[in-house]
Amino acid sequence: MKTKITDVRFFKVKNGGSLVANINVCFNGELVVTGFKLCKGKKGGLWVAFPSEAYKSGRETKYADRAYFLDKDIKDEFTENIIKAWEENQ
Repeated sequence: MKTKITDVRFFKVKNGGSLVANINVCFNGELVVTGFKLCKGKKGGLWVAFPSEAYKSGRETKYADRAYFLDKDIKDEFTENIIKAWEENQ
């Protein structure tokens, strides 16, 4: 089965600092994954944060991705498609 992005929904965040938008992504018209975030980097570039969960490690709060791609090339393609969809809708 080939996985395709069939819908992307952006929820713009006002005054979110580096957070630009929350994102829901639909795959193959059958599975919606929520919790992606579109962020602005320190140099102004956009990047996509994957759904994550906070946990405590001693006194420190850490984050673990709840969803991730096993292949870097697929992840890069996914990220490029999300950023392109954002830019086309601005």
